[in-house]
Amino acid sequence: MLEIFNITFNQLAILFIFLAIGFILKKLKIVHDTLSNVLSSLEVIVFLPALCFNTFSQNVSVATINSKLPYFLYGVAILAVTFVMSIGLTKLLAKDNNTRDVYLYALTIPNIGYLGYPLINALYGEEMLSNTMLFCLPMNLFIYTAGIYILCPKDNYKFSLKKLLNPTMVMTFLGIIVGLTGLKMPQIVTSVSASASACMAPIAMIMTGFVLAKIPFKAMINNYKTYIVSALRLLIIPGLILAGMLLIKADPKITLIAAGIYAMPLGLNVVVFPEAYGGDSKTGAQSCLVSYVLCILTIPLVFSVISYFV
Repeated sequence: MLEIFNITFNQLAILFIFLAIGFILKKLKIVHDTLSNVLSSLEVIVFLPALCFNTFSQNVSVATINSKLPYFLYGVAILAVTFVMSIGLTKLLAKDNNTRDVYLYALTIPNIGYLGYPLINALYGEEMLSNTMLFCLPMNLFIYTAGIYILCPKDNYKFSLKKLLNPTMVMTFLGIIVGLTGLKMPQIVTSVSASASACMAPIAMIMTGFVLAKIPFKAMINNYKTYIVSALRLLIIPGLILAGMLLIKADPKITLIAAGIYAMPLGLNVVVFPEAYGGDSKTGAQSCLVSYVLCILTIPLVFSVISYFV
């Protein structure tokens, strides 16, 4: 148990060093806002899609698809239960609709792309990462449909199927097709894909530092409700998921992924989406900072508890 705590803490520390680099560069005004925009575009268009393609193309096959289907089905079920539970919790936490919507998204969707995937990959390898991506596929669909609708001012956002055809989703399905068909990709394609994949985690955390550096520190720590939301996000929800999975005697690997992924801090979309569509990102930024600071200790703790039971 102590070994898992140390391994997880060390991996998390590496990621947070990159976050600190981004934070310091932005605070000292060494980098311009345009760099953040460029890195954001590269992350969404190149690095994360490359990771998805690389992982699925190498770890999905006809022989394994039946055994991996439960990951997707559990992902759907847990997302649905968490969403319904979060609706009830947010009614107790906030009265105005905008704050309630931010808390609803925060409790429903953890940070999977920027922190969850890199951490699972570092701790357990690519096979577990592919299983995690299948488990999180329903979340990705939720993010680009209901998620955007929840976070954005309703006057400024209209849903369209084109929003589902983003690079991450497209490359995920292409990777699945390549894996299922057994198609042999040219060596240069696999090399480029692997190199781009390796950039995903460092760039993502540097970007996180950029975002957090834009918000005045005092404004992000003086709202006590952000601590309640962070505790629910980091400890209570993953604890309930772990207990439920153990109660129904679910597969240990699925249990590890489910409880581990839901122990991640808030996704940055609680800041990014409202800003992109003219909404108020202050509540999201407050909750983000608190959850990111606390998760340095809570994530190793949760993974240690999970390893004890599974």
